[in-house]
Amino acid sequence: MRPHGRGPMPRREALDIMSAREDRKQDRRREILRVAGELFLREGYAGTTMAGLMRELGGSKATVYSYFHGKEDIFRSYIEQRIEEEAENVFAFPGQDTPPEEALTRFGLRFMRMVMREDSRALNRLLVTESMRFPEIGQTFYTLCIEFGRSRLMDYLKGLDARGLVRIDSIPRASEQFIALCKLDSVLRLMVGVREELDAAELEEQVRAAVAVFMAAYGTGRKA
Repeated sequence: MRPHGRGPMPRREALDIMSAREDRKQDRRREILRVAGELFLREGYAGTTMAGLMRELGGSKATVYSYFHGKEDIFRSYIEQRIEEEAENVFAFPGQDTPPEEALTRFGLRFMRMVMREDSRALNRLLVTESMRFPEIGQTFYTLCIEFGRSRLMDYLKGLDARGLVRIDSIPRASEQFIALCKLDSVLRLMVGVREELDAAELEEQVRAAVAVFMAAYGTGRKA
């Protein structure tokens, strides 16, 4: 507490206090989303309630509503946070001096490691189970994650096409084909319990085969 009679708080001190307050606010928001995410994946979208979230957090309803408008807003923010934390890295592509075979292999490996993780599979199960009853959550995920990732891949493929390294008539279709080649039915087999996760060697072999098929279809043979 500042002594009585002192003048206005120095600007730097006031900024430091404001910054610390904002950091605490962001920490609390992240904690709400962490707990909510665990509930969504464990209980499903329908089974997650604001009352249940309050019990897990141990806070007041007013606190949560000061950050979010309701459950749908929390779910959307949870997906946004996941994208912010990992998708920027997964869907990043190297510079023009990297051969496309190498760039696509790196991307394919990062993408497959992400989608085959248990928390990603749990989110996939949630979406498959709940999207018919709550189409808004499917739309949220598709817009924020699927379209985001595909747009990054399409931008990269457009760049390759412009440089004459590939010849692609339909960039959107080619991007879908590459993802499908990387995945094959590996994720489905994991989801239904037919097999365990691919080991590192199997995963790399699958992705490299996907790149080889893709470049055989679209590559021009020119070097980067």
